[in-house]
Amino acid sequence: MQKRLLFLALSLFTVLHIASAKTEITRDSGYSIQIKLTNYTNDTLFLGYQMGNQSYIKDTAFLDKKSGEFTFKGKKDLEPGAYIVILRPANDYFQIMINEHEQKFYFYTDGKDYYTNAKTNSADNTAFLKYMNYLNDKRKEADKIVAKKDASFKKDLEGLDVEVKAYQQKVIEQNPKSVTSLLIKSAIDVQLPKFPEAKDSTELRLKEYYYYKQHYFDNYEMSNRAILRTPVLAKQLDTYIEKLTPQQPDSINESLDRIFGLFKDNKDAFQYYFVQYLNQYAKSNLVGFDAVYVHLALKYIATGQADAFIEKDNREKIIDNAARKEPTLIGKKAPNIKTYLEDGKPIELYDIKAKYTIMFFYAYDCGHCQKQSPVLVDFYKKAKEKNLDIKVITISTKKGEENIVPSWKYTKEKQFDDFINTNDPFTISRYSTLYDIQTTPQLYVLDENKVIRSKGIEAKQLDEVIDYIMKEEADKITKTAGNK
Repeated sequence: MQKRLLFLALSLFTVLHIASAKTEITRDSGYSIQIKLTNYTNDTLFLGYQMGNQSYIKDTAFLDKKSGEFTFKGKKDLEPGAYIVILRPANDYFQIMINEHEQKFYFYTDGKDYYTNAKTNSADNTAFLKYMNYLNDKRKEADKIVAKKDASFKKDLEGLDVEVKAYQQKVIEQNPKSVTSLLIKSAIDVQLPKFPEAKDSTELRLKEYYYYKQHYFDNYEMSNRAILRTPVLAKQLDTYIEKLTPQQPDSINESLDRIFGLFKDNKDAFQYYFVQYLNQYAKSNLVGFDAVYVHLALKYIATGQADAFIEKDNREKIIDNAARKEPTLIGKKAPNIKTYLEDGKPIELYDIKAKYTIMFFYAYDCGHCQKQSPVLVDFYKKAKEKNLDIKVITISTKKGEENIVPSWKYTKEKQFDDFINTNDPFTISRYSTLYDIQTTPQLYVLDENKVIRSKGIEAKQLDEVIDYIMKEEADKITKTAGNK
């Protein structure tokens, strides 16, 4: 893993604010934040925060012409976290820190230079300003070192980095319960140990990767309520899921379970990110990623862990939807169904003997089916020329006796002559339920054991999918042989 100079990686937005919560204090509930700005002519300010990848407006304040102040005020406490004061009309902003103990304070600053000469009676924000100015000074020192470009500039930068890390550690120790401590720690990268036992560079990289992933959240206080309303968490979770986790459903499920486990004492964060990931994978168009949606629905919603924030009717719909999808996830054995040939004879899916079986659910009056049908025929012809052991079974999804003849007519028009063409107009096999057929066309690719290897693809993707499956099987055979 590439190590970075820590202080150079911290932007003004990710550093945020220093909090000080050394003593418990008793105060009335509610918040009152007085803002006074020089070099600002507009009469409106907004108070906002970031949660996930979205920004939200919490309050609006208007100029009191007598005092020259803007006051954000409410009867209920603000949730702790990093907040931004947004200026009109350019939507520039500066940051203030709000914790559970300090919700009534003033912050006076310049509308063009927010931090250098700002004043506040908030201990949190006083420390924040001091830290921001410290970092600004150190960045200037770093710029001078880089500009010199002499032989020692890397060593000088490393020395400066050590100095900044020491200062950050001091801030953390002096403000152990602060939001800023939370944020500074979350910005500190995992320090990799040495692995002298690694035989080569490949093994070293693997060891570093597994260590980095295992310790990725060591510096995150996931149970801290304030972490939800910060700009650091969403980006780090995205990195963990999208960069550090192999992009296949089982691995993503494992990573999500770890995240939700870390949120066990932070109900708001669990709720926010659970809903976010549930929606993300419910809408995913990636083949096989419905398995993540099913996992979240059955493990968390079906067990009551989402009762507090998902209404009963929606819970029931999600659980039902997941239960219908679960039997036909990639890697599951396809449900056996009995459909009927044109002469009325029944045929079961499991009776079809082939290395690969392609199931094609269609409707004769479906425009997309009409476009994909000739592509499927073309694929099959090329597959036979390659001597691939592939069979195609088509299943008409048009219900009712009046649709039987048009379905058979369609198979002749589309030259399905070499396919196993079937019908089940009275849905005796319950294929639509077993295979969750809500739209057509639907393609399933099964192996010789009738295990689902791919689904939800278009006919034009069959070449690539079959090639991938064959390569995967060949690699598995090679690996097995090598282990003997």
